[in-house]
Amino acid sequence: DWMINQKNWKNIAIITSLNNGYSTALTPVFKKALEDKGGKIVLEESINDGETDFTAQITKLKQAKADVLVFTGYYTE
Repeated sequence: DWMINQKNWKNIAIITSLNNGYSTALTPVFKKALEDKGGKIVLEESINDGETDFTAQITKLKQAKADVLVFTGYYTE
């Protein structure tokens, strides 16, 4: 609600950590909540815990012109 109505961030990018159960469980719940409120997922990317090169994801993120990035994993990297 806050992202969509207060901040007007409607174009959303999501990055999921594929080998993190919390992240993979949270992503579909978060997507549904955003879409139900009028948000649009403009990019959905993934990483694996332990990765250190995010060049491909950042390049796609720039091209998608998202208003905000949501990372559903932990910050081990």
